[in-house]
Amino acid sequence: MERAWAITGAGLITTAGDTPEQLFSRILEGRPPTIENGAFPSAAIGDFDPGKYVKRKGLKYLSRTSQLACAAASRIGSGLEQERPHEIGFVLGSAWAGLDTIVNFERRAYVDGPRFVDPGLFAETVANVSAGQVAIFFGWSAVNVTIAAGTASGLEAILTAIEFLEEDRAHAMVAGGGDGLNPHLLRTLHDEGLTALSSASMPYTEGARGPIGSEGACLFVVESVDRAADRGAPILGRVRAGVSRLIESDSDDGTAMRATVLRELLDRCGLAPREVDLLVVSGNGSARRERTEAAVVREVFGTDGPAALAPKAVLGETWAAAGPLGVVSALESMRHATVPAKPPTMKPRQEYDALHFPTEPLKRTLHHALVLDCDESGRFSALVVSGGE
Repeated sequence: MERAWAITGAGLITTAGDTPEQLFSRILEGRPPTIENGAFPSAAIGDFDPGKYVKRKGLKYLSRTSQLACAAASRIGSGLEQERPHEIGFVLGSAWAGLDTIVNFERRAYVDGPRFVDPGLFAETVANVSAGQVAIFFGWSAVNVTIAAGTASGLEAILTAIEFLEEDRAHAMVAGGGDGLNPHLLRTLHDEGLTALSSASMPYTEGARGPIGSEGACLFVVESVDRAADRGAPILGRVRAGVSRLIESDSDDGTAMRATVLRELLDRCGLAPREVDLLVVSGNGSARRERTEAAVVREVFGTDGPAALAPKAVLGETWAAAGPLGVVSALESMRHATVPAKPPTMKPRQEYDALHFPTEPLKRTLHHALVLDCDESGRFSALVVSGGE
């Protein structure tokens, strides 16, 4: 018999706050983040101070991504401090890692010369350093892995963590994703026409012209349901199953392949499409992503599918944190028995009629949610979660 996996802790840091309750409250309000309109629209976490979350020296030398990951890790409230650190593993998904720090480090070396480069920043030029920094700060040493798969990185990290648990490589895993706001990356994407030109860009709307770059980190404690019960840990939710595939085709064949993968996932969970109560979608203002996602949903659920939720309409594109933040949004919706309404400024195109975004909050019992990521590179990932206790 397959073991069941429980989420027993969640820690996050976003433009909407640093608790699941604050995140859900902002989504209920439908209020987008404060957007800076410089060369390109973006949304940063205001007045972020990593020292507020982690009382350790050396934080100033960390990249923004490492600081966000450490802050999210500090927010996990599952009694892990009573566990033996060498039995806890860590998997971090990050689309861009410390790319901003790498660019700044190399620029300083080129402009001022190697003798004037801050040696404290050298470690942050390694792509997998953020996962290592979190492991060092919190002592989690059973296993340490970095996953890089674009915006799907956070969901893939959760799936990888479960693989390690199935192999008995750890008693519990901390897993999720995080990325800092990266001006160098946003400038490049902007020049290529791949990010929003206006702060008014909203997912699934006629005027959407790409994502608004944001930042954040979201991590979970994942362990077997039996072990959670043994140690009396509250179960926030259950991970039923997940999948991740690279399907590059945008043709009808690509839609059919993604739909087949999604049906197989629901079969593994023992769920019919009609039993999915909530669909957390990954639209970020990119028409290509949203067309593909809507086509897959129509193929699997028809036009009478579950209520849909689009967290990126409120949070912006948080890259590797996006999938885990979608999971938090789903679990909070289940806990409150409420599907939030779409933001008032989000007016979905008629072609997305398979995606049912409520115009008013829906009060209903929710048992199962499907969290999707369907990015521009062809990565298609999905996770099915159920409610907790």
